[in-house]
Amino acid sequence: MWQFYFITVAKWLMHFTEFEKLDMEVKLTILQTVWHVWQNLDHRSLMAFHQKNNPNFPKHHTISRTGVLLDKANVHFDASWLSDYPSREVGGFLRVPGNDNITEKLKSLDPTDIELTFMLAQLSFEYAGKRCQGKILETLEHFQNLLADDIHQYYTKELRIDNYFDRLAKLMKINNSIQKKIWEARPRMELAKVFNLIKLDFSHPEMFIDSGYN
Repeated sequence: MWQFYFITVAKWLMHFTEFEKLDMEVKLTILQTVWHVWQNLDHRSLMAFHQKNNPNFPKHHTISRTGVLLDKANVHFDASWLSDYPSREVGGFLRVPGNDNITEKLKSLDPTDIELTFMLAQLSFEYAGKRCQGKILETLEHFQNLLADDIHQYYTKELRIDNYFDRLAKLMKINNSIQKKIWEARPRMELAKVFNLIKLDFSHPEMFIDSGYN
C-alpha cells in the first residue's frame, strides 16, 4: 500500500507544470512529505463515493484503491512485523477516532473531480509548507495561490457560479479537519517512541513522519 500510494502521488504531481520546474531534490522532499497525507484524503473520498453509490454498503467495511475490501468487524490485524506488543493493543493505539465524520461530509458534499483535485493539492501543499518551512514554504504558498486562481476560474467560468464561498469553505473545512487529526496524533506517536511500541527501523524516516508509523 505504501508503494502504491508513493508511486501514485509521484505520477499525480508530475501533472502540475510548476512542480515539474523544481529541482529534483525539492521535488523529492515534497513527495516524501505529502504522499501519506494525500492518501488520507483520497481514501476518505473513495469511501464516500462508494457508500453514496452503494447505500447498503456496511459501515464496518472499507475498501482500498488496490481493490481490497475489508470487513473491519471480522478481521485480525497481525502486528508482529510492527510491534512486540499484542496486535489488539497496537491497533487500538494507532487508530485515530473521528475520521468517519470526514467521510460523511465528503459524501454529503460530493465534490467534483476538479474540486477533489483542488482539495488534494491544497491539503498536500499546506501540510508540506508547514512542515518544511523555508524556501519550500515560499514555493508551496505560490502553488496555493495558483490553485486559488484555478478554482476561482472553474467556479465562475465553467460552472458559472459567482457565489461559491460557502461551498468552498465546507470543502476547506474537511482539509482542515484532516490536518487537525495529524497534529493531534503527534503526542500519541511520541508516547509510542517512549514505550518502544513500534519496532520499525526506516531507511528514510522523513517519509513516515505523521504517517502513524514514525
